[in-house]
Amino acid sequence: MYFADANLICSGLCSGKDSNIVYDWKLTPTDIRNPGNLRIVGSSHKVGNNTVEVAGTGTFDLNVSVTFKCTAGPLVTALCRSEATVRFTQ
Repeated sequence: MYFADANLICSGLCSGKDSNIVYDWKLTPTDIRNPGNLRIVGSSHKVGNNTVEVAGTGTFDLNVSVTFKCTAGPLVTALCRSEATVRFTQ
């Protein structure tokens, strides 16, 4: 089980909640010729849930794109985005 710890801050008077945070995960085996049996369990698109489960064994790059939708009133919405990739072996 892996998780993203995103510190997204929108400028201004934006506010939001966990249900406004979207996590999109991507797993890339580092040995393309022998990718093994690595895979993300379940959906790679999570709303309000910063965890992802990876099944299989091997070395892989795990990428997460985090989008936070915040509002500053009924007509103002901002999207803050962050992305990171980390290499793991399991």
